[in-house]
Amino acid sequence: MNAVRRSWASAAQFSALAIAVTLGSAHAVLAEAVTYNWNNYTAGQSGWIISGSMTVSQLGTITQDKILSFSWTATSGTTSFGGSGNGSLASLNSGIGTAHLDATLTSLNLPDQNSFSLYSSPYVGSLNWRNNLYGASEYLAATSGGGPQFRSSTYSPTEGSAWTIGTNAAPPAPSSVPEIDPATGGSALSLVGGAIAMIEQRRRRRGKATALTA
Repeated sequence: MNAVRRSWASAAQFSALAIAVTLGSAHAVLAEAVTYNWNNYTAGQSGWIISGSMTVSQLGTITQDKILSFSWTATSGTTSFGGSGNGSLASLNSGIGTAHLDATLTSLNLPDQNSFSLYSSPYVGSLNWRNNLYGASEYLAATSGGGPQFRSSTYSPTEGSAWTIGTNAAPPAPSSVPEIDPATGGSALSLVGGAIAMIEQRRRRRGKATALTA
């Protein structure tokens, strides 16, 4: 009986470790910093080109404090302006709920009814996205003295009602990234089930051996 109890304890410890490793690995990916390059909407930029990137501290919901760093430059011919900084030089606003961005493994998205702006210090200009906030949409870059250099009431690319303002600079290979999904949960449960089946098989063998020697 003591041997069976020890086997059950070992199986429980093994199963708990397997689940922790499986889910822990996925959590580590979710908490990893990710860098996104800015997307260009050439149809609305009047010949200007936007370059630069932004690094956030995690995947998922991105509030202003999750912005680790950013840089942006608007260029047209020999003329350019831009800025760099962290979340303190960015602005997020929302018409419903908490203002935020959505960061995925592939893209950085501005949800419907949210706006996002980047500035420079000292101030020379700003880069702004406004996605249906209070019924208005606007994508523009402006200088401190010259006003908007380009302005558009539409934006592309999109994901549903969200504007895809950035693309992952180094998207991971699908096979190398663990994700929390039904398959992950199923793998953990399979490990638990296998451990329990192993213990049950040992218990039956011990029962047969005891019957033969009685």
